[in-house]
Amino acid sequence: MKAVYIQRTINCLWIILTFLSSTPLVSQVPENLGSSINTTYDESAPVISFKGNVLYFWSLNRPDGAGFHDIYYSRLDTNGNWVPARNIGQPINDPGANIVLSITPDGKQLLIYQNNPIEETNKKSKPKPRASDLAIVKKEGNFWSEPQFIKIEKYKNPSGLPITAHLCADKKTLLLSLYNEEENKQEDLYVCFWQAEKKQFSAPKSLGNIINTPYEETTPFLAADGVTLYFSSNRPGGLGNHDIYRTQRLDSTWQNWSIPQNLGAPINSEADEIHFKFPADPTYAYFVSTAGNGHLGGKDIYKVVLPEHLKPLPVVMVTGKVLDAATQAPQMARITYFDINENREVGTATSDSLSGEYTILLPAGKEFAVIAQGDNYIAISENFNTLGLKNFTSLQRNLLLIPLRENATIPLNSLFFEIGKAELQPKSFVELDRIASLLQKNETMTLEINGYTDNTGDENFNKKLSLDRAEAVANYLASKNINRERLIVKGWGSANPIASNTTQEGREKNRRVEIKILKL
Repeated sequence: MKAVYIQRTINCLWIILTFLSSTPLVSQVPENLGSSINTTYDESAPVISFKGNVLYFWSLNRPDGAGFHDIYYSRLDTNGNWVPARNIGQPINDPGANIVLSITPDGKQLLIYQNNPIEETNKKSKPKPRASDLAIVKKEGNFWSEPQFIKIEKYKNPSGLPITAHLCADKKTLLLSLYNEEENKQEDLYVCFWQAEKKQFSAPKSLGNIINTPYEETTPFLAADGVTLYFSSNRPGGLGNHDIYRTQRLDSTWQNWSIPQNLGAPINSEADEIHFKFPADPTYAYFVSTAGNGHLGGKDIYKVVLPEHLKPLPVVMVTGKVLDAATQAPQMARITYFDINENREVGTATSDSLSGEYTILLPAGKEFAVIAQGDNYIAISENFNTLGLKNFTSLQRNLLLIPLRENATIPLNSLFFEIGKAELQPKSFVELDRIASLLQKNETMTLEINGYTDNTGDENFNKKLSLDRAEAVANYLASKNINRERLIVKGWGSANPIASNTTQEGREKNRRVEIKILKL
């Protein structure tokens, strides 16, 4: 009882602090998205693509629907207006509840909630086995796949009530709002992590008492920075029933958060405001309100200019294609991006099977290596540095795959040395670990490791430096149980430049290590 009293005291303190911070924070009045999106029926759960050009949502009991909740979508036209929304159709919509919850950065996958009690109680048709009420649907060309229900360890929804969820941009983290049957029977927020070896998400873990209160916390949305969380709550101290709040994760425990900040008026009102989301560029945010200011139905979708102090940390949106380096043909590949300072996989993506196009989002304040993985190929890694990033940025970068064959040469772009030295910096280990893995999978493969420098300084020093750096690479690979006899080391000094030595950028490119496949 003492622990319960202490926790209630803490929750009351959060409520007081939230009330003190709930003064109006936004000067722009939210804009109803109008009749192309909103109708006299309920519209809710907007999900905006990361590029900001496609909007998904659900509508209740529209005449053109399949039944209860149907998912609809709209696109921006060339004038920046939303075209009339269309029903997404089968195989996603059915006679039950179909609710869109989130989208992946490439726009090719949707997380949906699906519950069809009609199907489940129909004795003539055998219901499909489900691991949960949450499913992924994938877009292949112009068509969506059958829902694939995801597995969540120790997941249960005994009440059968609709839940809200958010699959984060890294595709490795899942946020849930679940009814806490054991305690207050209100929705609380939880996090789950993808377990690749089990092919399921981990058991839901509460986000802790800074976020969760004896009241309702729902509709979570984690910005692409992986840190800033927006959610709705009906806790005391708000402007109405459900208000939208903002908080930031302070460490990797998912328990320590900044004090949730009420977004204030005019986003929040005396009514309900829920489902707050925005694209990678957070200029505009989208949300649902039941406020009566010119609305077209009980629930309508609005957008609002998001002021700087309410935005998340900036991200870089990287788009491009995965291509065969020799033929320039598009390739389907699994793309992995790593925090090279922590030697940690941050997220994954998949390039389109036809166009080779991909999209990833890289948070500010880190250095990344991005690597594409395709059958019978080896990737040229690409580096991205987001240290000091102040604003949302977008850039294009193609990822090249080199066919895995003899005499193929692969530059090791993600190697780092101090200027004039041969000691590997720890952030080189992501690059070298993937080469070690390649050698482990191909036990007869032999590599030639070639070191190069630019043309500044003494050439004898440059040749020794280039050889020492190649040796450092070979020694690291040998430490991963690779037979040293499979590694031939050469240092070429300033020979064979790949760029002009008259510029700093060119000299940086010439200071490199490459591997050449001598034998498969």
